[in-house]
Formats: sequence, C-alpha cells, structure tokens
Amino acid sequence: KSVYHLLGDGSLVAPPFFDDLSTTHLALVIMASLFTVFVRNTTLSAAFLWSGGVRKKSLLYTLFLSQLLAPISILSMLIAQFHPNFDCKIIMRIAVASAGISFSLLISGTLGVKAYRCLDNSRLVLVILVILRTAAIIFLALDLALLNSYRSLAGRCYRTSNSMSYTFIILLFVESLFVCLCFLYAVRKSLGSVQGRITVSLSLDDVADSHLDIQKESIKHYETAHSRRDRWDYVPTVNYPALFTCRSRRTQSLSYDPSIPMGGLSRSERVHDPENVPSRLPIPPLATKSPLAGTSPIPRRPSSPAVSSISRMSQYMPRVALFREVMRDELFYTTFITASTVVSVIMTIVGVNSVGPADHVAWMAFDWAFISCLVMHSFGRVIRRHENEALLQQPSVWHRSLRTDHSTADISAEGRVRSPRPSFA
Repeated sequence: KSVYHLLGDGSLVAPPFFDDLSTTHLALVIMASLFTVFVRNTTLSAAFLWSGGVRKKSLLYTLFLSQLLAPISILSMLIAQFHPNFDCKIIMRIAVASAGISFSLLISGTLGVKAYRCLDNSRLVLVILVILRTAAIIFLALDLALLNSYRSLAGRCYRTSNSMSYTFIILLFVESLFVCLCFLYAVRKSLGSVQGRITVSLSLDDVADSHLDIQKESIKHYETAHSRRDRWDYVPTVNYPALFTCRSRRTQSLSYDPSIPMGGLSRSERVHDPENVPSRLPIPPLATKSPLAGTSPIPRRPSSPAVSSISRMSQYMPRVALFREVMRDELFYTTFITASTVVSVIMTIVGVNSVGPADHVAWMAFDWAFISCLVMHSFGRVIRRHENEALLQQPSVWHRSLRTDHSTADISAEGRVRSPRPSFA
C-alpha cells in the first residue's frame, strides 16, 4: 500500500519525491554556506595581493586563483538547480574541473611549493610533486571524459561515480601525505643544525659588539672629562703633531730652567704666548677607568624606537631562542595544516565508501573547504608577520613623536614653498 504525504494546499507527495526534496533543500543550504566561505576566501586572498608587505607574490597569485575557481564551481550547481533547461552533464563537468584544478593549486601549488623551498629547493621533492600532480591531472581528464549525470525528481544534478574519481581521491591522499612528510623532515632538520649555526654566529657578533662598545664608551668619557671650558684652552690645529712636540719640549725646558727671568713678563703676555699654553694630557689606555666614571653618566646617542624595542625584547628572550621559536612555530603550524589535510582526505575516502545520504561529491566539497580555510589561515599569519616587520623597519609610521616632527616639517616646508605672493594692487 502506497503512503503519500499531504501538503498544506491539499497536494499529495510520494515518499521518493519528498525524500529527494528534503535532500535537495539540505544540499542548497550546504552549497550556500560553502559559496559564502569561498567568496570570503577569494576576497581575503585578493587583499593579500594588494598588501605591500610581500614582494614575491607568486604563491599569493596561486592562492587567489585556487579560491576564485571555487565560487565558479558552486555557482554553476546553484544555477542548474533553479534552471532545469541547463544540461547537467555540462554543469557537472564545469564543477568537477574547477574543483580538481583548485585542489591541484592548493596542494601542489601552495603547500607543495612551500615544502620544496623549506627543503632548500630539493629536486627530488620537485620531481615527485610533478609526477603526482601530472598523474592526478590525467585521471581528472579521464574522469571528465567518462562523466555521466542525471537530474533528480527535485531538479538537482547528480553524477554517477566511477573508478577515475576514486583514483583521483587516492592520488590526492598520497600527495598530501608526501607534503606532510616533507614538512616533518624540515622540522627535524631545524631542531639541530640551525641551533648550532645561529648560536656560533650570534655569539661572535656579541663579542665584537661588546668590544666596540667598551672602546666607544672609554673615548667618549675621556673627551667629556677633558673638554675645553673657555677660549684660552684653544690649541691651533695646523701642524698639530709638530706644535704639540715643540710646545711640550720647550714648556718643560722653561719650567725647569732658573736662568730665564719669567717674573719680568706680564700675565697676559705669558698666556697669549703659544709657547706657554699648557699641553694636553696624553690619552690613557682604554682599559683604564677614570674615577669620575662612577659619578657622571656616560652620554649616549639617542637610538631609534625600532632598535630600542628590539633591545627590550632581547632582554627578556635571547636572540637565538627568539629566532628559533619563530621559525619552528611557522614550520610546526604548516606541518599541522598538512597533517590535517591528510586526515581530511582519509575521512573523504571513508565517507565515499560508506553508506549514507552524502555522496562523494559532498565529501569532496567538505574536504575542499576545509583545506582552503587552513591554507588561508596559514597565509594570513605570514602576511601579518611581513606587515609587522615592515612596521618595525619604518618607525616613523607608528612612533608618535617622529610622526609629529615629520608632519610639522612637511607643513613648514609646504608653507615656505606655497606662501602667497604679495600683491601690488
């Protein structure tokens, strides 16, 4: 005995149509959500391209193209849902081709290239990635050629599964696993070798910098302690070594020769005579500290705000540990993304082979959106890091006093240049 569902207007609906209509409504909600996610990712990737913090933007262009193909694929499915006149085979080919190319750009074009660069441009990694991606593209082309589709009772376009689509998913899993292993190997290399190289180089730089700082502080302190106070301390700079030698010798001879009558000269004659100007004391060795060093502070040149902020950070965390932590954090995060990609592809394989309302297209769509969000978040971290580095390199952008001085100087210069000419009317 047949059972029908009674609608509010008195219509009777058969159970197959009612079930397909419920599935179609759920699919529309999911496709609308995915469309919103991919539009957001496309807008964000375009903002990454317009940002001036990154010079080499090849990966950003690849990311933008991969996200731009996603709304095209989903939009074609939505159009076919509300317009029954469109051929489902053409619509499904557009959707599958866009999704396959986007997957290729996400896995090989972004994560694969990053793994290739992290391993010092390894040719082995490049060759394996090219082989896997070429095989995936070949199977994708065969899948498009053998694709069959039909329209359901509620008007939704479906495609029949074949062996080519499953092979494409398996190749996607192998490629994701290989990229994840590459990042794991890069993390393993960064734990030991980088620490030794950076520690030696930075320790040598610290020794050289401390030696130069001691020399500069000693010279500055001596010049401050023996600075000239009035005009009588002036010593002519012409032929300075010769005058210094003669003055020292002749002054010493006059001081200890009792036969020369010094009392007959007036004070002004003795002072204005260049021979009677007292000689300067010799510069003490650099290791000798003056007794005034503990009482008078050593004058220092004002440093820029960027250098001061970096120095304050170095007081709380050594430079070696800071650099290693940032580098390892970036590698670990990218490794986590690739591992999550592998888990997502495994779930897709399990979901495709299991019995449920979602077909392999739905599982691929979930996997696609998940990988896209992870990659977008990873690139967002990189863009923010580049913007922070650019901000530290240009302290006048964020330091208030420098920005105020710069604005005042610009206004003054503009006022001098654009001052109104006097009229003689």
